[in-house]
Amino acid sequence: MKRRYELNLYTPDQYNDLQEHLGHMASRGWMLERMEQHFLVYRQNVSSPVHYAVAFHPEVGDMDSLRTPALEFYEDLCRQAQWRLVDTWSKYPQIQVYATQQRDPVPLQTDLATHWAVMEDWMEKRYWPKVQSDTAFGSLPNLLLAAFALLWVVQGELSILQKILLIGLCSLLMIQVIRHFFTLVHVQFWMEGARRARETGAPGPVGRQSWWYWGLTRLLLTLAGAELLLFLLYLGWNSPVQLVGFSLLLLANVLSAWLSGKLRRHLRWQETSAPLNYSIFLTANILMALFLVWVLNRVF
Repeated sequence: MKRRYELNLYTPDQYNDLQEHLGHMASRGWMLERMEQHFLVYRQNVSSPVHYAVAFHPEVGDMDSLRTPALEFYEDLCRQAQWRLVDTWSKYPQIQVYATQQRDPVPLQTDLATHWAVMEDWMEKRYWPKVQSDTAFGSLPNLLLAAFALLWVVQGELSILQKILLIGLCSLLMIQVIRHFFTLVHVQFWMEGARRARETGAPGPVGRQSWWYWGLTRLLLTLAGAELLLFLLYLGWNSPVQLVGFSLLLLANVLSAWLSGKLRRHLRWQETSAPLNYSIFLTANILMALFLVWVLNRVF
């Protein structure tokens, strides 16, 4: 069976964009199979109209088991309405994706007041603190590193390629800072709209992002790819040995991130407690970090 991997650039407040994209992929013959940490995985199937819906469960913790009576009861209710559980979002285990082939499906949540209350609760408990911490602890180091790189370009005796690399790094860091603050503002406005919809019955916020946010994201990915390619060319030109070492270190990091995501996903589907899952996950990540340090020492 053929599979297709797609980089998942969606965030939870873009659920309408995500649902429509999954439906579009199904019409082209690619059915969603699972949602990994950073990728959407599809399997090839006969193209057919499929509707997707996203369900939020704010009571679920990041390492809680997904085999609970409450979640199984909710899944049974959805199955009775001909909605099939596809998968749980690995990065956000409180979010489940359902699919149906009905022409006019019954919404997963028919009570709009309850719908917006659940969405607001999830955003405030699970997503808003993460957005705040990412903005606070991610933006300041990025700004400092960008200022240092710019100062080095201005005052350092560097080659043209080195200056290009540093300017590219500075641009990447600044774009990331802008994305952090845009997401912070967008989520805050979203929560205010959801609160107003719950209290007054007004139309709720739409789960979409603006076109220029997507433009920033694509620009960030393009610059990151170009920066990595230039850096590899620079290493290969100056020191082939360092190029091999950096490539091995990069592969080791990718492998560690992939294994970490697989382990987290596996633990959530076991009937074990959250503290035990945290302990196993933390121990495994410490071992992987020690392995990366060992690789770094061996290579450099």
